[in-house]
Amino acid sequence: MQAAKSTNVAQKDVAPMLQPEQLQHLAALLAPALQSMLNASTADVMTINDFAKVSGVSDRLVWQWLDEGVLLRAPTDETGSKKTRVLVNVYAWREKLRQQAVNCRYIHSKA
Repeated sequence: MQAAKSTNVAQKDVAPMLQPEQLQHLAALLAPALQSMLNASTADVMTINDFAKVSGVSDRLVWQWLDEGVLLRAPTDETGSKKTRVLVNVYAWREKLRQQAVNCRYIHSKA
């Protein structure tokens, strides 16, 4: 077994690992997955199925959390029509988790 050798940062003869065309192809392949992750992490509201998928829990548990008040439903418009699609208020969920982290005694705040 050979020992691993480190590369000096100042070396000029180190070949790049990916050619520009390869890098563009890789970026094109990763873009849809990254886009869906960014959408999930920045959304203010989500459907039950989307929230369950992103959180890694079952739909039934999300419904239970909604019934118990752990999660909040997103506000709907005032048209009075029945809504068949229930949305989770993800903004409130993130704020709740942030407040728990701020109040955690194991995390020392620098502020």
